Amino acid sequence: MNFLLSILALVIGFLVAVFATRRLIPLLKRIKLGQEIREEGPQSHLQKQGTPTMGGVVFLPAVALATFIGNGINRYSVFLVLCATLFGLIGFLDDGLKLLHHRSLGLRAWQKIAGQLIVVVIVLAVGIGMVDLLPHFWVPGFQLTLNNAAFYVAVMFVVLIGTTNAANLTDGLDGLLSGTSVIIAIGFFVISTWFLLPAGMVFSAALVGTLLGFFYFNRHPAAIFMGDTGSFFVGGAMAGLAMLTKTELLLPLLCLIYVLEALSVMIQVAVFKKTGKRVFRMSPLHHHFELGGLKEEQVLYLFAIITGISVLLALLVVHGADPALLQQLRR
Repeated sequence: MNFLLSILALVIGFLVAVFATRRLIPLLKRIKLGQEIREEGPQSHLQKQGTPTMGGVVFLPAVALATFIGNGINRYSVFLVLCATLFGLIGFLDDGLKLLHHRSLGLRAWQKIAGQLIVVVIVLAVGIGMVDLLPHFWVPGFQLTLNNAAFYVAVMFVVLIGTTNAANLTDGLDGLLSGTSVIIAIGFFVISTWFLLPAGMVFSAALVGTLLGFFYFNRHPAAIFMGDTGSFFVGGAMAGLAMLTKTELLLPLLCLIYVLEALSVMIQVAVFKKTGKRVFRMSPLHHHFELGGLKEEQVLYLFAIITGISVLLALLVVHGADPALLQQLRR
C-alpha cells in the first residue's frame, strides 16, 4: 500500500508541477520577472538574460499536496515539508530582492547565513522536540550510533546550511540541479522503503515527480529557472530526508555532486587569495567543464552519472544497516 501511495504522490507532484509551471512561465514574462545574469560568468550565459525565474514557487504546492494526499498530515510529513519550505523561503526573499533591484545580488552573504541559522534552529527544535528524532547519529557502515546531543546539534548546523548552499551552487546550468536531484530523491525513496518509513517514501516520491515535471521546462534550453527559491527548497528537502532516515553522515555521499560544486568554489577562492592563481577555469565546477568545451547537456549527463554512482555507493552502505537500530533513533 505504501508503494502505491508513493506512486500516487509521484504522479500528483508531476502533474501539479507541469500544470503550474506551464502557466507560470507566461505570467512571469508578462510581469517581466526575468533572471539577471552575472557578467563575470560564462559569456554564453548572457543570452539567458531575462529568462523567467523563481520557478521554484511551484515546488511547495506540488510537493506538499502530493505528500499530504499520499501520507496524510502527520508529524513526519509536516516536518519534511516544513524543512524544505523554510529554506525555500530564504531563497524566495533572495530572488525577490534580485528582481526588485534588477541585479544578480539579492540577500547579502551575512543575511543569508543569519536567515539559515534561524531556520536551522527551528528545524532542529521541531525535529528533536516535536517529531522526536533523537539527536544521535548512525555511523554508516557500522552497527553503532553516536549518542552526543551537543555534537549532533553542532554538526547538523553545518549539514543543513552546507546542503542548502551547495544545492544553490549546483543550480548554474539548465536542468542540472533538477536533473541530479531526481536521482538523489530516488535514493532516499529506496532508503525510506528499506527502513519502513512511509512519510519518507511518499515525500521523496513527491519530490521526484515534482522535479521531473519542472525538469521538462528547465532542461536546455531552459524556458524557466527555479531560482534560489527552488534550489534552497531542494537542499532543505534533502537535509530533512537525511534527518528522518538518520543518514545525516551519509548525506555528503548521497549529494556528492553538491559537495563537489561547493568544494570547487572554496578551493578556487582559497588558492586565488593565497597565490593569485586559479585551480579551475571557473567555479563552481560545472563552469570548469563548460569552459573546457562541454555543452550544457554533456555536463548534465556527466554529473548525472556521477550522482548515480554516488547514490548507488550510499545504498550499498545503507543496505547492511539494521532497521531496528535506526528505529531506536526515533522515539
